[in-house]
Amino acid sequence: MKRPGLRRKGRAWYYDAGGKPRRWVPLGSNEATAIREYDKLANRRSSGTVGRMLQDFILHLRLGGAGPMGHSVSPATLSQYDGWQTHLQRVFGAMRPDEVTQADVLLYLVKCPRTSARGEIGLLSGAYRFAMLEQRVTFNPCIGVRPGTPRARRDRYLTHAEYDAIYRAGTPRLRLWLDLAYVLALRVDDVCSLRWDQFEDGDAVRTQKTGARQRFVLTDDLRRS
Repeated sequence: MKRPGLRRKGRAWYYDAGGKPRRWVPLGSNEATAIREYDKLANRRSSGTVGRMLQDFILHLRLGGAGPMGHSVSPATLSQYDGWQTHLQRVFGAMRPDEVTQADVLLYLVKCPRTSARGEIGLLSGAYRFAMLEQRVTFNPCIGVRPGTPRARRDRYLTHAEYDAIYRAGTPRLRLWLDLAYVLALRVDDVCSLRWDQFEDGDAVRTQKTGARQRFVLTDDLRRS
């Protein structure tokens, strides 16, 4: 039986997922196991639901493909996308991609009680764009949809007294995080995933969200942190 996209390289089998650059999904070295894994992937890709489309996009991201912002995403962001996908699956998962309308997307944005609603729709939009590139859909219903009510914004900063109270009540791990966040002024995800090997030439770190390269002076405070 011919299986489009099933490839063998050396002793290993792969699923040719296409795209540019081309993505190869390893299936193992055992032919029988590789065929079973291939059939799972091929069946998932041929299934015509939004839920399957989202799963395919997440797989694409895990293989290093470009995310909604046009670049590869970090493990922390992938974990966040997994949670967002769960919410999207409950609403859109069983629908066919061509059944979702801009009205459905707008209703989701308006009714969703979570502050992450826009990010969730951004993930859905990324899945539609990915499916369009593979010629599986012809329209992205997320494009051009904006909720009438702007997202709530923080209107004040923590006071020094509030910060000190949180610091005193925190665990040693939280205090370390607060020290690093205060000294480096990085985003939450960047501080949580901070490693020494992110520092280039001893005084620079590349952020996850934008990829910007920021330089820091390694002060005594930072060294102690």
